[in-house]
Amino acid sequence: MTDIAESREISIASEGNMLAGRFFPPVGPVAAHLVLHGATGVPARYYRAFATWAARQGIGVLTYDYRDFGASRRRPMRESRATMADWGVADQMAAETALRQIAPHGPIWLLGHSLGGLTFPFRRHDERLERVITVGSGFAHVSDHPWSYRPAVIAFWYLLGPLATALTGYLPGRRLLLGADLPAGIYWQWRRPFRSAHDDDGGRCRGSACRRLALCRRFSAGKP
Repeated sequence: MTDIAESREISIASEGNMLAGRFFPPVGPVAAHLVLHGATGVPARYYRAFATWAARQGIGVLTYDYRDFGASRRRPMRESRATMADWGVADQMAAETALRQIAPHGPIWLLGHSLGGLTFPFRRHDERLERVITVGSGFAHVSDHPWSYRPAVIAFWYLLGPLATALTGYLPGRRLLLGADLPAGIYWQWRRPFRSAHDDDGGRCRGSACRRLALCRRFSAGKP
């Protein structure tokens, strides 16, 4: 039976950024290969137990960290210019390309947690894609949380979170006991709900650039 020690580290190139990935090879008959797109602020190591379990079921799993986060952090957090579109489109596409190179044959599955499952419509997918699974990939507002949790949510979105991000140039989540450190661009876009994916360029926008532009607008529009 496999364990974490038998997984291997891989590097994933995404627009000049090197993402830290880890591949968990399948054990026994191969059912599929899966790339796991993580949630905002959740490091890839969080998914190791699941990836190990899935590998034992014959499912090869690729996990990775988005640019400027977790094991993929290559610079001071305040210097990062990463956006949700970078994470949800470019980095996810790069990870899917890496998995196709690792596993050139057989079905491909995609598993998205939160943000990881919100951006599938914004990019092209391989014809071998057989299954898409999303976990907690919905739209939410402060009022959707239970009352007991709302003080922490309000502090994160309206009090300590925005104040600390404005002062430091990134979200110092660990210092504030509010989760992981995040690039400022990720935090500011994450705190806004989705409103519309319609373009306002008169229909001139086309291709992958358009999809990324629409995604940026969805993250940057609307009330916090």
